[in-house]
Amino acid sequence: MEYPLNEDNVQKSFDKMNEVYDKYLKGMDVYYAIIPDKNHYLENDDHLKIDYEKLIEISKQELKQMKYIDIEDTLKLKDYYRTDLHWRQENLMGVVSRIQDSMNLENTSRK
Repeated sequence: MEYPLNEDNVQKSFDKMNEVYDKYLKGMDVYYAIIPDKNHYLENDDHLKIDYEKLIEISKQELKQMKYIDIEDTLKLKDYYRTDLHWRQENLMGVVSRIQDSMNLENTSRK
């Protein structure tokens, strides 16, 4: 578990992402999403939670050549397994639809 938000590590990650963009992806449409962990959706404050608002704010400042796709509101606690922190793949159509719409991709699953 990463807690609290380590802004130095976040900056290093974003620097690397920008380096990859500049070297291999310049001029292309590049998108990213930040996936909240299961604890983000827990209602009580008994669990450690990183500051996703701060993380998103930093990402928008540092990843200016890339387009942020907000998926936070497409997930709920029920979309994660009860026994661990992984997504339940069968519950992710809302996430998939949001990403497809944001990237202007045809969503064949709605047909």
